[in-house]
Amino acid sequence: TIQTGTFNYCSALETISLPYSLTTIQEQAFRNCSTLTSITIPENVTHIGAYALQNCTGLPSITCNAMIPPTLGAGVFAGIDKTIPLYVRKFSIDAYKAAEQWSDFSNFLPVSVPTYGTCGENLSWSINEDSTVLTITGTGAMYDYEGVLNGNLWIGCTTPWYDYADKIIVVNLPE
Repeated sequence: TIQTGTFNYCSALETISLPYSLTTIQEQAFRNCSTLTSITIPENVTHIGAYALQNCTGLPSITCNAMIPPTLGAGVFAGIDKTIPLYVRKFSIDAYKAAEQWSDFSNFLPVSVPTYGTCGENLSWSINEDSTVLTITGTGAMYDYEGVLNGNLWIGCTTPWYDYADKIIVVNLPE
């Protein structure tokens, strides 16, 4: 959790790297950080408090990797140009377009997703250039992945390669 007002009025702050494990950004956390030029909200964030990004007028875009749009307190994006790109997971664009305050944005774009990463202790995954072949290498147990629902609506799956699911033709599981 990023606590209330942690970076409020940090007027020289340009970039912040938020950890994957982050689940909550409390109210006014980045309020009035007018020189902030980059923010990526991690996929585990479920709530952003009131006025958390108010007047972050230097943002040329916002990226949110959460498959389900985080719930928002009042005025989270107050003072931010709603025509800047909002990058979200491609299978989640409709959910963001329907979510309160997120729907105020007009320029929804699919976020760039990684083409490789880890998927378990001593396990790696990669996708080939045309996104048709998924290869998983290494030894050990794979992380547990689950489906993601927004109410009764299927949003997707938490596998890191889910954004390629509609293109994958071959899965390689070498010994």
